[in-house]
Amino acid sequence: MNLRTGPSTGYTSLGILARGVRVTEYCNRSNKWSYIKVNSGANKGRWGWMDSRYMGPF
Repeated sequence: MNLRTGPSTGYTSLGILARGVRVTEYCNRSNKWSYIKVNSGANKGRWGWMDSRYMGPF
């Protein structure tokens, strides 16, 4: 899944998040996009938007 600069696929990708990466959700826009901070993995410390379908238990 992509970490993006904004809440749609039209925004630039900041990186790929691997399955199982820990994130903290700070905002959810219409249950479609979540504003998150990445807490583990290669993109640790980055902030961005992620498709909400990928949030939840893995």
